[in-house]
Amino acid sequence: MNHFDIYEDIYKDQFDKTYRFTMAGLTGDIEEDIHILETTIHTLFEYQGQDWVGRGDVFLARNNATIAATEMVLTKLKDQLKENAS
Repeated sequence: MNHFDIYEDIYKDQFDKTYRFTMAGLTGDIEEDIHILETTIHTLFEYQGQDWVGRGDVFLARNNATIAATEMVLTKLKDQLKENAS
């Protein structure tokens, strides 16, 4: 196993945990959930950009996975909102 495999495992684990946590935390109010997730993603990107001390590859893998999982839930909610509007 090389170090890239380790980061991939960290990414997958964090993605799965974030996805499950985010889905479990939805309120059922799609518009409110979309707003909360958009704000969360914005904050995560800001936090990622403040890496002036060098948090390292593990932090980057976890943060990228958290953003990706949150974006996936957000996309599902936006699709559901469109379907409901039709």
